[in-house]
Amino acid sequence: MKRLIPLAIITAICLAIAGYVIRVYEDSRPIVDSIVFDSVKPWQSEDGTFYVFLPSFADTNNLSVENKTRKKITIDGGAVEETLKVDLNEKHDIVFGKQREHIVFMKSANLPAVFIDTDSGNMDYVNKEKGNKESAEAVIIDTAGKTVLSEKISVSGHGNGAWLRFKKKSINVAFKEPVSVLGMNPSRNWVLLSNSVEATNIRTKLVYDFASKARLRWTPRGEPADVYLNGEYAGLYLLAERIEAAPSKINLSDKDFLGQLKSKTMIGKNDAAFLIDGGSYFEIKFPVNPSERRLSEIEKSVKDASRAILNNSDNLFDI
Repeated sequence: MKRLIPLAIITAICLAIAGYVIRVYEDSRPIVDSIVFDSVKPWQSEDGTFYVFLPSFADTNNLSVENKTRKKITIDGGAVEETLKVDLNEKHDIVFGKQREHIVFMKSANLPAVFIDTDSGNMDYVNKEKGNKESAEAVIIDTAGKTVLSEKISVSGHGNGAWLRFKKKSINVAFKEPVSVLGMNPSRNWVLLSNSVEATNIRTKLVYDFASKARLRWTPRGEPADVYLNGEYAGLYLLAERIEAAPSKINLSDKDFLGQLKSKTMIGKNDAAFLIDGGSYFEIKFPVNPSERRLSEIEKSVKDASRAILNNSDNLFDI
């Protein structure tokens, strides 16, 4: 059974990566109040060991320390003063006052970092139901430690089956105005893909890159990034352009359509969707509010293509 996290350790230590600072606060401060936006909270494993997942640009040879308490901090018996050098991937003994714990520092390599701080200080409301939206602040820092974006955003859940099944969820990110992110084309709508269904975290990125090389009509771009949600390391995500009908993305005519596969539980009462072979539903995203005639035409095209694929037909076609 997972033991309780000592409150003093969590509220005492946070790593503020913008200045590579360890800030130490009074034990009585609430966790949310003790963490500044550009910080990383330690994470505790089942065996009680604390892990600090640093972004790739953190300088582990020169972490500054700000101790705002009267308690002494030692790591491996040495007092922590104004600066600290840590060895990565090794278990250290950390003592804060009378509390003794183990801590491991880990760091990514050559990845930008995305920091999202919601207004509530957590992701509970967003994760409760996929349609829930919350305002937040986003900061993106490149591999050199330079802040390349700092904007107000809104976040909401993204995905269907994977969103229901996995704790690590994909996230829709919406800006007030189109912005360019990590060298990609400006857009208001982006998505942080969790890649929860495959352990390598590279399948979607490879598919996007191969499709781009094939010079398809439009292919979303994506860049891998470390994601921190309210100071907690959420893992490796793919920050990607969101697929949608737009002149700068999929510029569709009245004869075109755009849709996505969904499970039955993710289909809303007013969604334009129909059941296809294989048990999935096809939801029409464009055109919006299609007529009965247009809906019937799209349904026939999608079902013809679905049956051809499922039956390994030689009569495949580009719809």
